[in-house]
Amino acid sequence: MSHSPSTAGAPPEQSYLDGWAAMYRLIRQGHSWSGRERNTCFLNLGEGEFADISAVSGLDFADDGRALAVVDWDQDGSLDLWVTNRSGPRLRFLHNRSARAGEPGHRWVALRLEGTTANRDGIGARVEVRPAASDRTLVRTVHAGDGFLGQSSKWLHFGLGTDRALDEVRVVWPGGRAETFEGVEVGGRFLLVQGSGRARPLPVGRGVALDRGAPPPASPPVGLRTPLSARVPLPRLAYVDEGGLPTWFQPAQEGRALILLWASWCAPCRVELAELAERASEVEAAGLRVLALSADLPEDRADAEELLDRISWPFERGWAEGELLDVVETVSGEVLDPQRELALPTGLLVDESHRLAVLYRGPADVDTLLADAAGTERDAADVRAAAAPFPGRWLARPRVHDVLGIAHRLRDAGHVGMTAEYLRRLGVTGGAEGAERDEASLGLAGSNLALGDDLAREGRHLQAIESYEHALSLEPDSVPASRGLGLAHMMLGNLEEAGAHLERALSLDRGDALSHAAMGMLYGKRGELERARGEFERAVALDADNAEAWFRLGSIHAGSRRDAKALHALRRALDADPEHLPARRTLAILLHRGGDVAAAKREYAVLLEADPTDEETLFRLGLAHVHGGTFEGAESQLETLRAAGSPFAGRLELALLQARGR
Repeated sequence: MSHSPSTAGAPPEQSYLDGWAAMYRLIRQGHSWSGRERNTCFLNLGEGEFADISAVSGLDFADDGRALAVVDWDQDGSLDLWVTNRSGPRLRFLHNRSARAGEPGHRWVALRLEGTTANRDGIGARVEVRPAASDRTLVRTVHAGDGFLGQSSKWLHFGLGTDRALDEVRVVWPGGRAETFEGVEVGGRFLLVQGSGRARPLPVGRGVALDRGAPPPASPPVGLRTPLSARVPLPRLAYVDEGGLPTWFQPAQEGRALILLWASWCAPCRVELAELAERASEVEAAGLRVLALSADLPEDRADAEELLDRISWPFERGWAEGELLDVVETVSGEVLDPQRELALPTGLLVDESHRLAVLYRGPADVDTLLADAAGTERDAADVRAAAAPFPGRWLARPRVHDVLGIAHRLRDAGHVGMTAEYLRRLGVTGGAEGAERDEASLGLAGSNLALGDDLAREGRHLQAIESYEHALSLEPDSVPASRGLGLAHMMLGNLEEAGAHLERALSLDRGDALSHAAMGMLYGKRGELERARGEFERAVALDADNAEAWFRLGSIHAGSRRDAKALHALRRALDADPEHLPARRTLAILLHRGGDVAAAKREYAVLLEADPTDEETLFRLGLAHVHGGTFEGAESQLETLRAAGSPFAGRLELALLQARGR
């Protein structure tokens, strides 16, 4: 039985949650939520038809739009728009100057409600306006919200076209009571107070002092400095030292360190290195350790050495290789939005506890580095205050960066050993208390559990055991961790220890199908096949889609010559997982053994589609042709086996000769 990951048996909604996680990951990487299509605007033509007026209206911006609010901003009777975007510009004002309000064909009236016995803003009220020279009735309703992330004005705007007067204005207040209002005139703004029966006129028109056009583009910053409001523990930073020996960065007990990634072909890198070298005495006086790690390829390292020698580089030097670059890119991807590919130069200011304090993308000013190196933060509150660009009062706790996300990304990149070492060093820190501490602990336990599953799949069972044990130290009642420990010990032949851990998993949850299946495997290794059969039967009773348990159960029945039960179990395995090749192979052999040669040949053919070089299946298909009397088919398989130099060729040839001799 292959070791199932801890997410096996996850609820159906997990794929939905995974989809949202993937979506947010793309957003953080700078992708557009809406695919960068232009905004659209449709004109209602009536009778269910609309015209696309996006371009002619001027609304077809390529912004990554979010919310739209409709309001007569300058109170001239023409509705204007405010639009917010996820991308820049974050806010657009679209001033409606398409027609002058009040001109023939562009008449209007605007109404605002004020409830007395109903709610203050008249939310839910319906207003009916009937023009004098028309048989139509215009209807608007007051809403508390009318779009995604948006709230338009509570003023109700009625476009009247060529109508000059109104016959009736009627309000149906929340609760159902209707009221007619007098004194409403075309081209005005009126307040309708519940119970008054008469409209109160309000001023019309106001100046709008907004600059037209796009602002001039800002000059790109020389470098981007990101001080962290919550320090991030760094994974192991391995590099090659000046002498060519592999080593890893170890922070000093006092003082901060700048790890600078650079390359000889990078012009801003050369400028920053020269400035640091020129002000070396100030850097040393500030207690700032500097380690310059070149990302140059091996064939370009002579150029990097020559550059450092030319400027008399006074600090440590070395070479950054793939693993270190992956770590830095992973960490920067977790602390920055949007995420970007690693750029040079990149600097990491590391504190005494091997935590990232400041991230620099692009060249950093030496004075800024010296100020950051002299940080006097005493606790989390000081760190947060130092990271803020301006003083003020905090309304929420500082963001805690997702250190477990760093671990998961390192694991996904294939750095399993580094991930294990990183998780060992992580603790539940950052001032977490109570429920928050419990949640952080469970998150760390889950990360160790996932790492253990990865290690087990790679066959690294000793390291998997360490991860599972660490998960259990954080979450002692974790069924997947106990089960994982049992499976890992079983794979190493430690059957007694495996049994103890699997019994623990089952004592915590007798309804865990995977633990019953694992226990069935253990009994099978002990030769206790009837007890193994019982465990596999319990597993499939709890989870009818457990293909591996059905396969194991079918194999036990087949070994005991209970062919009917074996065939049933194997077919159930393939119903749950049509690509379970061991189950299909066993089914084909049983069908062949039972004389259903045609069905066996069909199953062998499916196996060969998955692996055309499977010599045993080629041999068995050839035998099926022999036993079915289709000798040409057997000869075809024989030629394939001969061409492959397979030892099965002689066995099939003998069977074919014997069959023909009969």
